[in-house]
Amino acid sequence: MQNKKVLKYVVLVLAFVIPGSVFLFLKKFGKNEFAVTPLYQDAPPVRTPDCPPVGQGPYRIPPAILQSLGWPDSASLILYFFTEDEQQLSRVEATFLSPEITPVKVEPRQDSLALWSRCYLFITEQRPLLLVDQDGRIRGHYGNTREEVDRLLMETAIILKKY
Repeated sequence: MQNKKVLKYVVLVLAFVIPGSVFLFLKKFGKNEFAVTPLYQDAPPVRTPDCPPVGQGPYRIPPAILQSLGWPDSASLILYFFTEDEQQLSRVEATFLSPEITPVKVEPRQDSLALWSRCYLFITEQRPLLLVDQDGRIRGHYGNTREEVDRLLMETAIILKKY
């Protein structure tokens, strides 16, 4: 009888001590951080033969192309959109402040835009939104659907560390 009572106390103490110890260990040594790594860090994706060569290493969009697309100097993230449908973009503008993310509409009237989209920006019709950071690195390609804009909002919040 006495052994059962002692066994109950030991089990009860262990039931509280083990989870408490794990919590304290994770609180002290754990790090709750998410990251969205820039795309094409090793090399740009496979490109068509008519594209000019690009150096190895982490890929950055050439500054001349960014300037031609309307590069704002003050934003930490720039969202280029290559679509006429702006329905989902109002959600982005409502969620983030102007210096955090700057939406830039790219007009399709530029002759060199098709070459840039294929060779430097890697834009497709299914993913007409391009997120670029202030270093010229591509942070993501997104579609213009509700689900893709939700992913854009989540990844932008992670990049800006707003979680």
